[in-house]
Amino acid sequence: MLPIENILRLAKSYDYDIVVEGVETESQSHIVQELGCSVCQGYYFAKPMPFDSFSEILPAASCLNSTL
Repeated sequence: MLPIENILRLAKSYDYDIVVEGVETESQSHIVQELGCSVCQGYYFAKPMPFDSFSEILPAASCLNSTL
């Protein structure tokens, strides 16, 4: 069992909203999804950027939710 599985199970048992940080590969993204977490962030999705750049891509990125 992966440590992340235990962390997610514990957080869900307390009814916490979960955001997985540090997702860097497609494989990691799939693992997180399979474990039941649909909100994640990391270099796989986007590198750090200024707010102005983020606000420009935000409408286009809304389709990411449908794949997670």
